[in-house]
Amino acid sequence: ALHAGLAADDRDARNEVPALLKALPRRTLDAVVAGHTHVLKQGVIEGTPVVEAGLGGLNVGVLRLRKGAEPRFEPFLEVPPTPADAPETKVSGILAPYRERARIVREHAVGETTAAFVPVSSAENPMGSLTRSMVPHIPAVDACRLSPC
Repeated sequence: ALHAGLAADDRDARNEVPALLKALPRRTLDAVVAGHTHVLKQGVIEGTPVVEAGLGGLNVGVLRLRKGAEPRFEPFLEVPPTPADAPETKVSGILAPYRERARIVREHAVGETTAAFVPVSSAENPMGSLTRSMVPHIPAVDACRLSPC
């Protein structure tokens, strides 16, 4: 698994998927479902079908693969927002404990600093230090990666 994405502009440094596919022998992967950059983009790159469906589950990308046939991309489907208090009681009931756990995590302060968060990509910075200090205290988290998105 790789958290990589496409970019709206092919010259963008975050356009990691084309570089990855160029480095691999052709047809190594059947397809790539990309993320990270949150763009709506689909197509064939270096012989491999690639789809990235945007941000936050707001769209669904459909890619149809069939042995011996060209990949077929469907138009992106927009997902209508679902309110947290949706009337579907069965689904709401199933999600309720997870929503409550997420609320508790969101409200729990895990660190505090007065240092300015200045982006520094070539050395240690306050945000990186704060995040690194928090990781051992977050259950089920072994590592983290900061990215500008």
